[in-house]
Amino acid sequence: MSMKLYIFLLVATIMSTKSFAGNEERPKHSVIFESGDFEIRKYEAYYVVATDYDEGRGESTGDAFRRLFGYISGDNKKSEKVEMTAPVTIDKKVSEKIEMTAPVTLTTSSTVKSMTFMIPSRFYETAIPEPTNEKVKVVKVESQLRAVVG
Repeated sequence: MSMKLYIFLLVATIMSTKSFAGNEERPKHSVIFESGDFEIRKYEAYYVVATDYDEGRGESTGDAFRRLFGYISGDNKKSEKVEMTAPVTIDKKVSEKIEMTAPVTLTTSSTVKSMTFMIPSRFYETAIPEPTNEKVKVVKVESQLRAVVG
């Protein structure tokens, strides 16, 4: 698959409120409050497969997407294909200051981002395939409230 096709698929997945086929799994949630196009939702805990990339070191969303696409295509210890889910997310990594004794040196990087794919819930009861790529991790996203527009 070409880089342009990867980027197109990534952007289309991120930007679409409806999926390509309409049947990709999304995080389970209940609506707490609704007003017009605005909702407050309570999301149940779910798992994602995640990878960080550093634009300051020349890495791109394409690099991250290829790693995650490799995982769902069978680049995991079970060699099992994992169906596509929505959403695909890209988040800027947040650094947190920690109080210490003097002198304190703090280096932050605003170029590091993380891309995630949700792992289908059918794996929660059995076993989530373990990544073979050391840059790919399985992470639990705890239950949370989110505001949604649209």
